Amino acid sequence: GCQCNSKHVVTDQSVTIRRIMHASEDSESTDRTFSWSDETDEKNFPTKLHHACSGKSALDASVLQNILRDKPDAAFVRATDSEYPFPLSLLLLHPKRLLEDEEMFAFCLELIRTNPSALLQKDEKNEGWLLFLRPIWNWIMRNNCKYTSTKRGKKMFAPIRSLSSKEWRSDISGNANLKQKYSLIEKAVPSSSVTVTSNVELVFRILSALIDDDQSEVMKRGMLIPELSVDEVLEFVIVSMTLMPGLLKTALFIGDDRFDEMFKLSIMKHILLERTSHGKWLKRVIEIHPCRAIRYFKEFSKLLSVDLNGLLPSIEEVDETVVFGNSRRKSALIRSFQKGVAQSVRNLFGSNASPCGDNRTESNSYANIMIKKRNDIIHYLSNDLHILRLVSQMSATHQLDAASARLIQMIVDLYTAHPFNSCLTLIDAFFHFILFAAAQVQSVVFLSPNFNAEVYIVASVVTLFSVFYFALREVLQLVSIHSWADFEENVLFDLWNHIDLVSISLLFVSSVKMNKALEEKLQHDFIDMDLRQLLAATSFFKTIFLIHYIRILNQSLAVFISALCQIIVDLKWFVIVLVTLLSMFSQMFLAILPGTNTAESLLEICTGNETTTYLVDLYCDDIYGYRRFFQQTYEMMLGDWDLDRGIAETQVYPIFAIFTFFITVIMLNMLIAIASDSYADAKLEGPGLFRIMRLNYCAEVRFLEQTMMKNLVLGGVVLCNSLIFGYIMYTTVSSTLVALRDDTHYDQIMRGLYITTSIMSLNL
Repeated sequence: GCQCNSKHVVTDQSVTIRRIMHASEDSESTDRTFSWSDETDEKNFPTKLHHACSGKSALDASVLQNILRDKPDAAFVRATDSEYPFPLSLLLLHPKRLLEDEEMFAFCLELIRTNPSALLQKDEKNEGWLLFLRPIWNWIMRNNCKYTSTKRGKKMFAPIRSLSSKEWRSDISGNANLKQKYSLIEKAVPSSSVTVTSNVELVFRILSALIDDDQSEVMKRGMLIPELSVDEVLEFVIVSMTLMPGLLKTALFIGDDRFDEMFKLSIMKHILLERTSHGKWLKRVIEIHPCRAIRYFKEFSKLLSVDLNGLLPSIEEVDETVVFGNSRRKSALIRSFQKGVAQSVRNLFGSNASPCGDNRTESNSYANIMIKKRNDIIHYLSNDLHILRLVSQMSATHQLDAASARLIQMIVDLYTAHPFNSCLTLIDAFFHFILFAAAQVQSVVFLSPNFNAEVYIVASVVTLFSVFYFALREVLQLVSIHSWADFEENVLFDLWNHIDLVSISLLFVSSVKMNKALEEKLQHDFIDMDLRQLLAATSFFKTIFLIHYIRILNQSLAVFISALCQIIVDLKWFVIVLVTLLSMFSQMFLAILPGTNTAESLLEICTGNETTTYLVDLYCDDIYGYRRFFQQTYEMMLGDWDLDRGIAETQVYPIFAIFTFFITVIMLNMLIAIASDSYADAKLEGPGLFRIMRLNYCAEVRFLEQTMMKNLVLGGVVLCNSLIFGYIMYTTVSSTLVALRDDTHYDQIMRGLYITTSIMSLNL
């Protein structure tokens, strides 16, 4: 269950706890004893080493080393009536001195190597923990919970912040026992930065030094070989630390000035690699303190390197395909689909691959064991904790930071390569493109003077089937939402979701209305203007609907579309100023131009000769109204003006000159500058935005998959939608066939209808 090397510590919790606790109990029963005559308090200080380590006299590293080397047995002597029986226990009561003095710290490590079992002394005040780890437990407790008094004077164990009384009062009442404290600490989240005390830092640095150091030098000096090796003791200490609830969570709230320094320590890397350190508290941290969650993502991302952020020695060869597996980016849709199909075949034949492609379970090398532990945590985050769903609920800024972490990118790649995700992405792409093409063909054939009935009926059926597919997708997405917060985030206040719904609705309504208006078009060759306007709006929204989807297929395309959206957003103030200036110049032209000689002659033409009826209908209704002048001002901005229409008059030309200078020269060049800057900014942020889009899409598909696995829900949704779609399909197609009953190719139209309906039904 474990492997012990001079530099490597690999733990299996159940085996390690049973084996080492048994050994430690045996060693306690065979303690060596001797006393020295110069010390009167033999109960507390039975040896010179005890007295020197206690600090009763000045702590001197050279003196302590001489005492230990003269009589190394003193490190094993236990004081009878003391909470700190070993010399090591007494020495650890001076954390600041040990941290400030390198020689004292080195002696502390030497004392531990001499008698590692001294670290396994049980803590009488904190049931189940080691005395060596008491500072860690107190640190966790102090930063998560506290004892408070109720109105009746009763002591209550309560969280510091972040929890309402309903979330913790049901678990805690009166004097909290250990299990209740665990439960509360898992729920509580610190709301401010955590300070690393000197005794906590000492524990972290001692364990990190023992992990990094080699014991061979101790053996060469001929020191006593303890019953338990340092590695064996380290295994148990690390397991005990990771079993402490809230350790990693509390460490994530270390202040910015010490955070990087502390997480560079080897013990923190081991804590990150232990499955018991991770839990559902991550959900609360992501919701309340997303910045701390991003810290977690970035620190764990460092463990995705080939050497696990320095935990693996450089001399040990590691297979990169085992380490990374699916971590490489998959920007191409076809590559992702091939990966998904291949994984489906492997699953079909019973092959169970780990998240990062590590299938060498028969190997027990240190590197593979550590990689397997890391992969287990990635599997927990992706499949059990649904980390992508939580990240997708962050704000846009925090999503961008989280998506830049390699851990999130790897989880997104794992989801992308998942068979369900790959197949659904391909099906979505198929229906998006076929819906756009079919709706385009249907409207073009309908508006064309040369009507082709067979092409029209096929395009109409394909459009309705595709609309049904996307309507079903929207309903399933709505069913997969289980909270009001998710509904607000993903449905109610999501602009793109509203655009999708409007696009689907317009495509459906326009297709049905074209089918109903088909008979009137064929008989009278007339199309209502309202229907024409509806088709124009549908053409606009269906294009936006397609562009919205294809952003997730390719990073370059996503950058371009994001840049286009960013330019539109950045031009909002420019548009306001431009409209204001156009209104001003329209008012100026309206005030001056009607009083010129050219304007009076045009007015006589409009009110006089009957042969100019066309001119009257085209211009005279609003020849000198404000709307007409605003329209002409906009056309002038684009370079379309006529000097013979009064602009060349002496009173008007100065206004025209000012207009061309401000609008044509300044404003249009400013437009180019704003668009250029916006495109440059969007190009820099494009890769991050692309990762966010892929992340949100994978989170949506993941929850959609979970919803579809619930057969009752899926069956109910599909049945209801199928009945509604079947009725609509029957009525619309029937009205279309009634309009085409006199067509000479009626049999071919029916045959095409049957074939198209069969193919689209199979696709669905």
